[in-house]
Amino acid sequence: MNSPLQSKTRKTLPLDFSLLNEQELNALYITDEAVGQSLRLEIRNQSGENLELLEPSTDGRPAHQFELVFRPGVLNEAQLTKLSVQEQGVGLVTHKHEDGTLALRLSLPAASMAVGAKSVITLNNVNPDGRLGSRGTRVMLRYNGVQVHGTDEAISGFRESHLNIVTHLGKRNIPLHVGIVGSGQVLNNGVVNPPLLLRVSNVSNDYRIVASADAERPSLFVILFEVGSGDEEWALGTAEQVKGIGVEYQSGTQWLDAHKLGGDQGRSPEWSVPVPTLEAREYFDIRLSHIVTDHPAGLTNVHIRYENVPGYWDGHFVSLIEKSPIVVRGKQVGIGMAPETGTLQVFNPARYSVSMDGSSETGTWMRIHNSSTGGRAWNIISTGAKNSAGAGNLLFKQDDTGPVRMVLDDSGNVGMGTDNPTEQLQLGEFSHHGDQYLALKTSGGNKHKAGVKFRHNDETYGYTIVSDEVVNGLQIRGRHGSKTEEVPVMDIRGWGDYNVDFKAKRFEISGGNTSTELVLEADTDGKGVDSPTLTLLTNGGNTVGRLGLGAKTRNLSLTNNVSGTTLSVQHDGNIVAYQKGKAVWATHTNLSDITLKTDVKPIDDPLKRLTALNGISFQWKEGRFGRERELGLVAQEVEKLFPELMQPLGQDAKLVQYEKFVPVLVEAIKEQQKMIEALQRKIREFETS
Repeated sequence: MNSPLQSKTRKTLPLDFSLLNEQELNALYITDEAVGQSLRLEIRNQSGENLELLEPSTDGRPAHQFELVFRPGVLNEAQLTKLSVQEQGVGLVTHKHEDGTLALRLSLPAASMAVGAKSVITLNNVNPDGRLGSRGTRVMLRYNGVQVHGTDEAISGFRESHLNIVTHLGKRNIPLHVGIVGSGQVLNNGVVNPPLLLRVSNVSNDYRIVASADAERPSLFVILFEVGSGDEEWALGTAEQVKGIGVEYQSGTQWLDAHKLGGDQGRSPEWSVPVPTLEAREYFDIRLSHIVTDHPAGLTNVHIRYENVPGYWDGHFVSLIEKSPIVVRGKQVGIGMAPETGTLQVFNPARYSVSMDGSSETGTWMRIHNSSTGGRAWNIISTGAKNSAGAGNLLFKQDDTGPVRMVLDDSGNVGMGTDNPTEQLQLGEFSHHGDQYLALKTSGGNKHKAGVKFRHNDETYGYTIVSDEVVNGLQIRGRHGSKTEEVPVMDIRGWGDYNVDFKAKRFEISGGNTSTELVLEADTDGKGVDSPTLTLLTNGGNTVGRLGLGAKTRNLSLTNNVSGTTLSVQHDGNIVAYQKGKAVWATHTNLSDITLKTDVKPIDDPLKRLTALNGISFQWKEGRFGRERELGLVAQEVEKLFPELMQPLGQDAKLVQYEKFVPVLVEAIKEQQKMIEALQRKIREFETS
């Protein structure tokens, strides 16, 4: 007993067929001859099991096992009565369906069909309908009255096949030549190839090719390619790869897309291109683009069929395309890519584009040589165990016996002028006694810079030292992870007269356990007439202070430009304070000239206010100004009694100007002296009374 799955499998496409003419082509020719043509119908058992053809039935089942169905306009209906079957015992009945299709119903004697066997039926005097010209069509074979051997279950179904209607009117040979321009090579490594040009040339010296004026029967070139599953040398590509090909034809100065049809069931699509009028020796081009293939190297066919060209049979050309990993364009060679520049170009989408290996113990050598005058031979060497530079290094060596000019060792160190680098980049040896420079050069005016970059943490931190004509000198730039651009840190400006500009929040000079000096020298000519100056600026570039040494006076001065105050250390050791250019204080002597004073008043209640102050003994918190015990006053008390003698120190502290207590003490002593003298008078008066 058969399972449902077995029965279903047997019913699925058990038969296949083909319809071929005498030239073994699936074609019918439109001719001007009265005699029809022969078509051979081959029906094959592809079910995998033996089949039985049942006797034609009259009990409700069709009286034929096979029905060959043609679409309307394929067969010449006026010639149907001339149709016949060559084989004995095969019945033929024609029938026209309501949809206009014509059917040839075939009845065969009962027979067995072994696995892979075929039944052949020859149809004679078949005439196509030539009114629509050359074209392609589909033919259907319906079958019934077939069963699997040893079962009682009949099988029915249908299959379809392609049939070409081809014009054979006029001259058989058309004076055209079709071929690929150039080498006709495409890369078979899965890349998109540059376009190929398919050129159609009229090789006649006398005749022109004229396209059909019948819009229903246009003159066409039909292009298709060989399709395979993936490992056939003869195929251009898989069905999907071929579907992706672009076909365009030249029309004047424009490129137009060809009309694309089909491409199903693993077949190549067909692209139709209108045949232009071609004068003698004239040509036109068809462009094939987006060719992608990874099929094995070899030759593949491009089929170019032509149809309905007035005065000529339909026919076809075959042109060859070579699939290869190597492409030659003129004098250029490309491996894995189409060459664009240079004599040889290599590309591989995998890891290794070029792989070289050798077994010599001195290494694997690649030689690059220029034989022109002054040219040299250079060797690139992957060293082996017996190379003097040691195994595992990459050397750039001048000539075969010349010096090693550069080395990359197996630790990643690079050396130039040394064959044993100990740093990631080393220039020269310590034993070399001549000058050695690392030069970074550029040209092109201020559009280009030369410099060195230092980076950490994936480009987010670091510095750049750059020679920049825009800043007219050398600039050091810094980059922090939170900033998107580099920020200038220091500029050395000028070509001859140099200015150094620091852009840091803090500038520190530390000598460790040794003495450190910061030297500002302005005496460039040795004559002692230049004044070194340290200028303090705000963020806006405004000068807020200046520290300078006078070239002539030899005085060191510190100026607050905001308040107009200057503190000057004189060359004789005195310190003088100036307010807007006028001296207001000095060591050894204080200015007290009456001519400089106004609104002069006596000091009120000096003794009373002095006696209200409290002298204290104390120590500074956290040893801020020393750890010794000191004597002093409380600034807050001084501020209440003598506000003139208190001065704020920033926002958090107050200081007392002790030296200004001198006039207060003078007046307090005078007041106290008067009190003493009054008491003395009273004592004398008391004693005399």
